[in-house]
Amino acid sequence: MGAAVGVQKKSQYAVLFIQTGGAGQPDASTPTGSWYLLSYQGAPQFTLTNNGPDPISLPAGLSGIVTGIAGPTEQQCEIKPDCYQTMLETLNDQDYPEPGMKGSPFKAIKLPTELAPGQRFTFKARR
Repeated sequence: MGAAVGVQKKSQYAVLFIQTGGAGQPDASTPTGSWYLLSYQGAPQFTLTNNGPDPISLPAGLSGIVTGIAGPTEQQCEIKPDCYQTMLETLNDQDYPEPGMKGSPFKAIKLPTELAPGQRFTFKARR
């Protein structure tokens, strides 16, 4: 039997926190972190790409992911048209503390220690 006709899978969201820089080298840049809200269907798989001219340092154990976050419903977006912006506003130290911080919901992800210019790295996240 095949898939049901007319049934559409709902997207889920993942919050990805990537720490860059500060690789313990004297000339390394100060570490910075960024939160990203990503949508996916099925098994979560994501690709990081270095589009810049310089290598990007990715310190071990300081990046993580939270999967299985339900998106806003259609009804919620009718009431509050900027419902996706509201989701983006939760990406901070209070609602999603960085990996390693007290109360952090992030699961560690294994990344290479560096991404060279033009290099890509694809990883699958556990749910």
